[in-house]
Amino acid sequence: DFNINLTSESDGGNGGGAKLAIKGELRDEGGKDRWKYDGIDLERVFVEMEVAGLELKGAIFIFDEDPTYGKGFAGAVGAKFTKGMSLEVEVKALFGRTDEFRYWFADGQVTLPTPIPIFTGFAINSFGGGFYNRMKMAGVDRSQNGAYQNIGTSASGVVYEPYAQNSFGMKATMGIITQNSEELFNATVEFGMAFRSNGGLQDIYFKGEGNLITSIPNDFYERLADKLALVAQGSDAVIPAYSPEGSLAANVFIKYDFVNDIFHATSELYINFGFLKGIGPNGRAGWMDFYVGPDKWHILIGTPEDPVGTKLDIAILEMETRSYFMTGEDIPGSPPPPPMVAQMLGVDASKLDYTRDLNQLKAGKGMAMGAHWSMSTGDLKFLIFYARFDAGIGFDIMLKDYGEAHCVGSSEPIGINGWYANGQAYAYLQGELGLKFKLFGKKKKVTIFAGGGAVLMQARLPNPVWLRGYLAGRYRVLGGLIKGKFRFKIELGKKCEIVGGSPLDGIVVIGDMSPKEGATE
Repeated sequence: DFNINLTSESDGGNGGGAKLAIKGELRDEGGKDRWKYDGIDLERVFVEMEVAGLELKGAIFIFDEDPTYGKGFAGAVGAKFTKGMSLEVEVKALFGRTDEFRYWFADGQVTLPTPIPIFTGFAINSFGGGFYNRMKMAGVDRSQNGAYQNIGTSASGVVYEPYAQNSFGMKATMGIITQNSEELFNATVEFGMAFRSNGGLQDIYFKGEGNLITSIPNDFYERLADKLALVAQGSDAVIPAYSPEGSLAANVFIKYDFVNDIFHATSELYINFGFLKGIGPNGRAGWMDFYVGPDKWHILIGTPEDPVGTKLDIAILEMETRSYFMTGEDIPGSPPPPPMVAQMLGVDASKLDYTRDLNQLKAGKGMAMGAHWSMSTGDLKFLIFYARFDAGIGFDIMLKDYGEAHCVGSSEPIGINGWYANGQAYAYLQGELGLKFKLFGKKKKVTIFAGGGAVLMQARLPNPVWLRGYLAGRYRVLGGLIKGKFRFKIELGKKCEIVGGSPLDGIVVIGDMSPKEGATE
């Protein structure tokens, strides 16, 4: 690869580039191996220029014996008017053949200089689409000039690859904005379908994305391709979070694969209002994944590791909510209580992980839900007084089919025909109130009252039934003149040691051991 700049960036950055392959052949001459020149293959030519308010880009690809695309050619061209009429057009086409079949695609998009009103307050300002034959959407290329640098990358960023099972496919994209106020709301919607070579439908999908209170990002009309890698692979994995542009953003994706009989739908909600944000990555406040296939199904609205919820921060008060709901097969296991609960109970966190052995068993179908609420005042100050308060409450419940898993010493499945439930509920409260002042030039801090308490209840049932509860607290008055702490524990029933139904089949799974190394109590 090489690139040539004909002018400086201040003069438009006009230039171009090319990709050449210099071929050589290894020959045996008199018992000695010698390399001989065997020609030059021109694989790609790229040109980019800006003249009098017009930005132009173009590329030509010529390929032969490519491991993915075989033999063929492709071309891409883009034009953007930066003065006067604000119009942007970008198209690309690819034609090729492998050893078994021929294929092609054509893809393009246009941003209109004047949006087209559709109903009161809203207008269409972008169109896009593509057609392809004997190809599939196999991923996404997020590089700025991907269509001009890579053979299979389309104008919209979708990467196409040859695929014998598909006959013909198409997609259509449309951009929508609020009239006279593009920063208030913008959205895109996309619809696509692919047909099999025998005439039946391969798959059909719909994708939508919207942003509220934002400016339109530079790659807004290419963002629809962002998740098509998972679409093309038929993956049932949860779609990862992305970086939203708006204070309030949402997206939805629905696909049905007729060949493999798979339905997959996802949606996400992002909140970034400054004082109110989603607790997930990039402000994700909620997400849903609905998957139904021949072998398994699930509905996930958050998980214990990636819950849905929001965080409110109004300077003197922080509040956070977390929750999840899961049903179906292969759902994640139950979580332990929060670290704050273990800390206030004065118990090693590993001892409170009451479902560790169950979580190691082979996943089965079931249902689970949980919620958590917490608040913190942070450090409050008023005159010479200071204070801080923290509180939280939550629960987790799961009912799951563990198959043939059983307790040591018993051959009967746990629960009722393998269905076994577990759950926990907890709450905690702690606070501190005191004085801060200067005495003879030195800062003094006197605690009037400091203390807290926590309660935890855990259960696994039925057959066998096991219950455990903790109640603990501590207090300190007048800087420690009066202080104390207490902890109560109650345990009822039998907590069985699980065997069977896991990769450790026949091995007792030990959740914890005590006393620990170095322990004094």
